[in-house]
Amino acid sequence: ASGVLFNGITRIDGSLSALRAVKSHNVRYMCLADPGGMATEAETEHQFKERIRANKDDRLFQGNVIHPQTPLRLLPDEVKQNQVVYIAGRKPNKARNVAQSYGFKKIVTGADLLDENLELFPFDPLKVTGKKGRTKTKALPDGTSTFKPSTKNKKQEPNLLRNLKIDHIFIWNEPRDWFLEIQLILDMLISQQGYIGTVSTKNGDTGLPNNGWLQDGQPKIWANVEDFEFETASYHLHRLGTGAFLEALKSVWRAKTGCEELEYEHVGKLSGMTLEYAHDQILRAYARWMTEKGLEPVVEKSEVRRVYVISDNPEKDLQAVLDFKPEGGTEYIPILVRSGAWTGTTKELERKPAAVVDDALDAVVWAMRNEGVDAHREILDVPRHLMGLVGVGEVVREEVMAERLRLKRE
Repeated sequence: ASGVLFNGITRIDGSLSALRAVKSHNVRYMCLADPGGMATEAETEHQFKERIRANKDDRLFQGNVIHPQTPLRLLPDEVKQNQVVYIAGRKPNKARNVAQSYGFKKIVTGADLLDENLELFPFDPLKVTGKKGRTKTKALPDGTSTFKPSTKNKKQEPNLLRNLKIDHIFIWNEPRDWFLEIQLILDMLISQQGYIGTVSTKNGDTGLPNNGWLQDGQPKIWANVEDFEFETASYHLHRLGTGAFLEALKSVWRAKTGCEELEYEHVGKLSGMTLEYAHDQILRAYARWMTEKGLEPVVEKSEVRRVYVISDNPEKDLQAVLDFKPEGGTEYIPILVRSGAWTGTTKELERKPAAVVDDALDAVVWAMRNEGVDAHREILDVPRHLMGLVGVGEVVREEVMAERLRLKRE
């Protein structure tokens, strides 16, 4: 959404008209956005309406916003209800709240672990968990505790009922304290089946795949974002992001294990998982619309021929869209806009978009014309009360221009 509908808090010209145009033509659409993992989709919907200055009764974003972490909703209920998730991020408690809104019940943060066992990290936790002191913590799930072998029996086995087992690691965004998070995540990755404080006997076994590393039921890593750097409004140079944290984690992993790569699942914006999720939502929305219009019996999904993706990022978004080949044969068509981060030319692009236009409204016009609709920018960019005059193939140029002249005189 950023760079396409608005820049910062400033609406991009034509963005509101673009959304109203596709909605008035019953076009299904999704808005992929990254608020840094700090908001629910409903909160983002409200924020977007404010940024594009939509009317209160405009239902432009309701149910149409997808965050990098939104596909995590699709994890099975068994995972969300019964398995333990560790969350690392800039504001772990806020991330915890968002994850809970997806149905996850058992969530642990670094602060929770330190609150239960200060020996996990050899530094003063007051200095690593918040400027004003320690952050709010919660008790570990089901009354469990981290594994602490007795001083007399270092080979003591964890108690499967009493000791904490981590099943998944969610890297929500860039953590504040990399040292703390890398240490804790490393502990989980070398553990026996995710029991913090244990060490797997399979580690380093050359007779096993990957020399035994990550072969003993350790937790899987899910990363919401891969951006190495990001822009801020307050400083002129880019700042390190989640992608940089992942590189640091992978470097420590290589140094510890000798393994070349630490595998993780990328969930973020325009990852394969996110595109699959968005595609599924579009098919479901299209099926509902077809049923409501009586054009098709009740079905869960209906295939569509083409999906247009509007983006201002040629490096990642464009490549992801061109590589995405969903089942059913839907064609994904990328349209690049100059309204955001990218202001270059197609000559510098190794792979080309279907079209390059100035903004979202021009992109909608191009897509509609590609579908055989007689669309014009000056017709789609109309006052709200005249939107009903704009139908497929209709030309209402005279009415629109007359209304604009009247408003200008007033």
